[in-house]
Amino acid sequence: MPTTQVSDSLHIGYATDFPPELSTDPSYGQELDHCWPKFFDIGDIGITAFLSDDPWMRQFQIMVIHKAPNSSAMRVVATGHSVPFHWPKPQENNSLPDGGWNAVRSVAMKQHYFRNNMTEKLEAFKDCPLPDIPYIGEPAWDIKYDDYEAPNVLCAIAVCILPEFRALGLSERIIGLMRDKCIAEGYQAFIVPVRPTRKAEFKKMPMSTYLQMSRNHESKVSQDGNSLTSKDTFDPWIRKHMSLGGTPVKIANNSMIFRASAKAWDESAEKLGMCQKAWKEGKVQKNEYNNEEYVNVYDVPGTLGPVRYYLKRDEGVYCESNVWIRHI
Repeated sequence: MPTTQVSDSLHIGYATDFPPELSTDPSYGQELDHCWPKFFDIGDIGITAFLSDDPWMRQFQIMVIHKAPNSSAMRVVATGHSVPFHWPKPQENNSLPDGGWNAVRSVAMKQHYFRNNMTEKLEAFKDCPLPDIPYIGEPAWDIKYDDYEAPNVLCAIAVCILPEFRALGLSERIIGLMRDKCIAEGYQAFIVPVRPTRKAEFKKMPMSTYLQMSRNHESKVSQDGNSLTSKDTFDPWIRKHMSLGGTPVKIANNSMIFRASAKAWDESAEKLGMCQKAWKEGKVQKNEYNNEEYVNVYDVPGTLGPVRYYLKRDEGVYCESNVWIRHI
């Protein structure tokens, strides 16, 4: 389909509508890389890098390109990334994984590689790290990837917009194009593991409590166990999804996992000795799995909760909660 003109200089469309180098050449996305918290660079698994070299997946990626009149130079100012996959129970919200973003990323790419006999890519594919404790209350997601079932679900995994372009309604357009793609493909669900944008201001607050907080900072725990939040919920990104027809259906407690040494966490926060200081001054606790001792580190910019630092193995483990929102 042709791109849509947002303004004299802005055009939005699927990656397949633009020159291939805009989505495959990393240099075009460098500005957007700086929009993510610095700790996202920890480890060797990029947020969307696994999509950049796959021609078939390009049709599910949204791009907003800035091209000034009378100029040939193009600048990527916003992107929306999504992946299709086969979900055996597309109507059962409770079957969505506690592993959230990590789980979908893994199963979507493995299914794609297996269906297309891309053996080398399948063998080289790197799963995300596991949390430091087992999944509580449910097993890890066990959806198979080694069959030839066609995708029936689209999952958005990232929307990124440069700050100077965030007041133009681009997020609505990006989510709308994803929804349109889902419908055009005949998929049965469009889901999103949403990362609440202001949760980082309330790192010590449980996600379930945060979601009940209204814009005036009042917190009321819903009597309806299926109602995670209201349209007046505090978080603007959750509100945005709800205004576009999305419904919060479940918390993904271990949606994104990051593991690294104290040195790497210190560098991501630009605070030398941060983890060691937390160990000396913080409250030592024991994890739920093997009683290993750790302290919570709250000083990493951009995290939505604490990093657990284990002194004996010199490792910080960050398990981030996201919120499953269903649009279709």
